[in-house]
Amino acid sequence: MSRFLGPIHHWLHSKILLQERIETSVEARLLESGIDLGSIKHWDEEYGPANPDEQLEGAIDTQNIHGWLQKRIQMAETRFAGKITELKALHGDKVVEIASSVYENYANTIAIQLNENEMWDGNLDSAHKLLHNQILEGMPCDQAGAITLNEQDMLQWKSDRCLHKAYWEQVNGDVKDHHQMRDAFNRAFFETLGNLKYGRVVESGVTYYQINRDRK
Repeated sequence: MSRFLGPIHHWLHSKILLQERIETSVEARLLESGIDLGSIKHWDEEYGPANPDEQLEGAIDTQNIHGWLQKRIQMAETRFAGKITELKALHGDKVVEIASSVYENYANTIAIQLNENEMWDGNLDSAHKLLHNQILEGMPCDQAGAITLNEQDMLQWKSDRCLHKAYWEQVNGDVKDHHQMRDAFNRAFFETLGNLKYGRVVESGVTYYQINRDRK
C-alpha cells in the first residue's frame, strides 16, 4: 500500500468501523437482555476499546499505513472474538443468537440504504461487490471472495482459507460462532437488497458462498 492515504485506505477503514459499530451494538443488546458485561472489560483494556467514530486522518500512522490498518483489523477481530467467547461460556448460545440478530439488523439497514441510493444495478456480481464493500475480510492483498461462477441467476465465490479462524483460536473460541453471525448478515443483506437467496458450504477445507435469484 502507498504511504499516502487514498480511497482504498478509507474503504478498508470504513469496514473496520462498521465491525466496531456492530460490536458496540451487540454489547448494548446484550445489556438490554440482562447479561452482565463486567467480565469482558479486560478485552477493551488489552486491545483498546471499539472506536466506531474514529477519523482516519487523525489516527493512522502515515509512515506505516499497511501495518496500522492490519493492526486495527487484528484488534477489532480479536477483541470481539474474545468478548463473544467469554460471554458464551457464561451465558450459553443465546449470546451468539443475540449477536446474530444485531448483524441481521445492520445488514437490512445497509441494504435498504443502498437501494434507496440506487447503488445496485441488478447484477449478481455487483451484489457481491456491494457485500464486500461492507464486511471485514482481511486486507485487500488477501483477495478474499474470488468469484468462481457467474451466471445470470447464480453467482458463487470461494475462500481457500478462513481469515478469521486465527483470531478465534487465539481466544480459545470457535470460529463457527463468527460464521453464524456473518451468515446472518449475508443472508439478510442479499434478501433485502434484491430477494436473493444466500448459502455457504465447506468442502475439503474450501468455503463456497452462493447467491441465487428467486424466480418463484
